[in-house]
Amino acid sequence: MYKRFILSFFLFSNLILLGIDVKVGIYNNPPQIFIESGKPVGLYVEIVEKIAKQNNWKINYVHADFATLLNMAQSGEIDLLTSIAYTEERAQILAFNQHAVLLNWGVLCS
Repeated sequence: MYKRFILSFFLFSNLILLGIDVKVGIYNNPPQIFIESGKPVGLYVEIVEKIAKQNNWKINYVHADFATLLNMAQSGEIDLLTSIAYTEERAQILAFNQHAVLLNWGVLCS
């Protein structure tokens, strides 16, 4: 895990310093993230683009279904995948942020 952290740190540092292209996986999950009139929109698009502007990233969106994007994230074909729920199994392969941007799970009781 320590090696993964160091590797992730250096890769993230290079994203900031070099201003390289970042491939962001998106799927239809409105209002969080979706395609409208051929363009990515939603809360996560606004967040990613603000971070990209601050860090000199060029964002390339990759639109597909969630299962395909999850496989692409696991194989390194995309750099970021938005709107993904944390699971222990996924955490063994993917690096998750420490704080939730949005909590959208709930239980309705009557």
